[in-house]
Amino acid sequence: MKQDSLFWAICNLEDDLILEAEEGTMMEKKHGKKAVRIALIAAAAAALLAGTVVAAKLYTRSADRMEKSWNQAAQQPMTTEQKDFIDEKSADIGETAEDQGITITAQSVTCTDDTAYISVVMNADKEQYSMPYAEMFPADVAATVENPNWAQPLVCDHIGITGNVVQDDGSTELEWRSEVSELPEGQRLNDGASVVTVDVKQVVFHDMAENNPQEQIVEGSWKLAVTLPESDETPPVEAQQSAEFTGDLNFTVEGIQVTADSLQFRLVAPSNDYVILGTDQLELAKAAEPDAPFYSVEALLKDGTCVPTTGASMSLNEESGMDEWSIQWVTPIDPETVVALIFSDGTSRQEIPMES
Repeated sequence: MKQDSLFWAICNLEDDLILEAEEGTMMEKKHGKKAVRIALIAAAAAALLAGTVVAAKLYTRSADRMEKSWNQAAQQPMTTEQKDFIDEKSADIGETAEDQGITITAQSVTCTDDTAYISVVMNADKEQYSMPYAEMFPADVAATVENPNWAQPLVCDHIGITGNVVQDDGSTELEWRSEVSELPEGQRLNDGASVVTVDVKQVVFHDMAENNPQEQIVEGSWKLAVTLPESDETPPVEAQQSAEFTGDLNFTVEGIQVTADSLQFRLVAPSNDYVILGTDQLELAKAAEPDAPFYSVEALLKDGTCVPTTGASMSLNEESGMDEWSIQWVTPIDPETVVALIFSDGTSRQEIPMES
């Protein structure tokens, strides 16, 4: 099945079939069929958008990778102010782990108050692993953070792996996004004393040949200890108002908070059928299912730039009965530069002013 056909099929799956396929999983137990549907649609869109790219240039710093991602997603160059904001939070590393003929190198890192973005390059012995044009990616990954100011190490409760790019030399470049959602009061990752340890137990090779796809899983141990750079704290900005949308965008948004890494809010809608996706996923979702209630949101900055989002997660607040959303920016941003949030269903757009 072609990727676009697969995406269309996932978008149109009946909810009962989704639940049957996911019965007993943690996601289904916590959030129900809606969260499963969000995850499947987002995963299908990501597969289409982030298909492995063969590139000539190696971006050796996470700040450089983020600039490239920004330019592609925002469709305009990153401003000097945005570059400075990211660069101040970035550092080169050069930490390497090797096992089973496979080398994983953490080249650089960008770190905000609660999230570390680690730029990684993976190399494999060409005689030992000869699958043509095979991309590599880590599996069975865990990460913990230690800090002498904390009572105990903390587990990174969200680890995202994005941007697999196969280089001309056969290596694979990617980014680890490690987040700690509940830090000790008054603490942050970028205080200059935090060390994140990433432990990889599997590496997966995937053959890019369309007519004969193959997969090889290699068991091993690759452990990287990355000292997170010190940088200025970036307090979140909260909107002083809620917004009630009518017409095509029929829902209410409240509790809006913009952080360096994400947008968080609570949402009430007359129907539970809606899905919020990353900006880059919305067009694909609408193309597959034009009448479905798919939405996205992006940030409008002071300089007129619209910052896209790349993913969304939702949990249900059982006390309020409201959906609580977290939407990730394409790169970290300075919350103080956000002047408005723009919600869209692909045709209609509506703004929420940010009055910090």
